[in-house]
Amino acid sequence: MKITPAESELLQELVSEFDYPDFDPTKHVTAAMLSKQTGVTHRAASDRLERLFHKGKLKRERVRVTGGYRAWGYYKD
Repeated sequence: MKITPAESELLQELVSEFDYPDFDPTKHVTAAMLSKQTGVTHRAASDRLERLFHKGKLKRERVRVTGGYRAWGYYKD
């Protein structure tokens, strides 16, 4: 299949719009990270982060982690 420059430009625009940012260890914390550091279950870590998010103390965004998987990356403004 041959792609024209115009089609390629559209494809790149859509990829950038729908792609997730890469995980940034200096900005993001994931439930897996919190779980490992505190020794609580992944579910407990996730619940704690979600509570802080809903209280407005943390923000979150979907990020791409190792292996191409996606996770919530929590961060402070």
